[in-house]
Formats: sequence, structure tokens, C-alpha cells
Amino acid sequence: MNMQGIINFPYFIRVYKTAFFWKKIRFMKRRKLFLKERRGYLYSEKMKLYKQTIDLMEKEEEKVL
Repeated sequence: MNMQGIINFPYFIRVYKTAFFWKKIRFMKRRKLFLKERRGYLYSEKMKLYKQTIDLMEKEEEKVL
């Protein structure tokens, strides 16, 4: 059975966009909490906690997708 051409580029783009938007929707509430924490650390000049929060936020966002 020849499977060549099952996933073409336009179909791939539609799937990618759908996954991208769902990721944004699913992560939106958690992201707001991260941003609030981050801004608090930045305002109080706790740079180590600020950087840790950024790293944690990026890891959480990757898990969603």
C-alpha cells in the first residue's frame, strides 16, 4: 500500500494551527497566574525567582502542546 501523499502541506498547516490555538486556550488561565508571579518578582527585584518562573512557565507551556 502506497502511503505517499496522505498528509499534504495545507492539511499539515491546518492541523498545526488548530493545535496552536488549542494550546493557547488550554494554557491561558495558568499563563495569567505565571505572569502575575513574574511581575511580582520583577517589581521586588527577585531576579532568581523571576528567571525560575520563566523557565517553569516555558516547561508548562511545552507540556500543553
